Amino acid sequence: MKTTRIASAILGLAFAGSALAAGSTGAASTSTATSANLWQKLKESPATFSILSDYGLNKNKNNQITSVDTTNIAYLGWKLTKKDSIKLENRWVTNNIWVKEDRTDANKVDTTFSRQVLKYTRSGILNQAKHGINLSGNLEYRYYPDTALKASANSNGGIRPSVSASRSFDSGISLSGTYYYYRNLVKNTDKKSTYTSYDYLVTTQSYGFTDKLSISLTEEFFRTSKPGTASDAAIQNDEDLTVTAELGYQFNPVVYGGVYAGNSIMTAHDGRTFQKEIFPNANWGVNFYISAF
Repeated sequence: MKTTRIASAILGLAFAGSALAAGSTGAASTSTATSANLWQKLKESPATFSILSDYGLNKNKNNQITSVDTTNIAYLGWKLTKKDSIKLENRWVTNNIWVKEDRTDANKVDTTFSRQVLKYTRSGILNQAKHGINLSGNLEYRYYPDTALKASANSNGGIRPSVSASRSFDSGISLSGTYYYYRNLVKNTDKKSTYTSYDYLVTTQSYGFTDKLSISLTEEFFRTSKPGTASDAAIQNDEDLTVTAELGYQFNPVVYGGVYAGNSIMTAHDGRTFQKEIFPNANWGVNFYISAF
């Protein structure tokens, strides 16, 4: 995406499962066993819980770092059946502005409860063993809890269906792709600058060197649509293409970490020829994903 994201895990959360399983220091063995049994029951239950903590560096046109954004996302899910599940996402974003774009001011911090998402997933529509590919479908309802964000976005949220396909090979290569369509729930339709919908296509090619170490290349094509103006009634479209490469490592069944570099490499407006913005100002980052149970 356009904003650089350097992700960093909250390590205390990463090891929450270990702490529960081990019990507190000096606790009786019965307490340790009880904690371990409770954690095992959570892992075997229909409930799921995971966390993503993401730190992103933003740069100006001179490739100077201007701020850091922190995104913390908590995912709480429930498996309805073997193929059906629901998940609630809560997202907080903190923007710590080190300096303005002209690098003349510093240290402004703003935290926003930016998003809640309720997501239904139907997996196993197709599976690789029978059909050659894996296929799943999703339906999301997005809501913006923050009043200021609603006003600036001119939106209460939106609805986003998607379909995902993937295939893996014995050689260690995996291919995947997801298409999203988003319908924006616009508050004031008289504001023609607000996009009404977007199309978002994500494709990923990855290779596993071992069962822990992997490398991947991801392409993201994003197109927004806005209503026409008084002088031009045609729908207005803006397109963007981002490419990101990532080297990842699965530390254990709970924690994954990766180092990545990426940037928007082409943009367009209303189908006109893409303008190249190739990698001199590539964004670098690190990410950790924690799957507690």
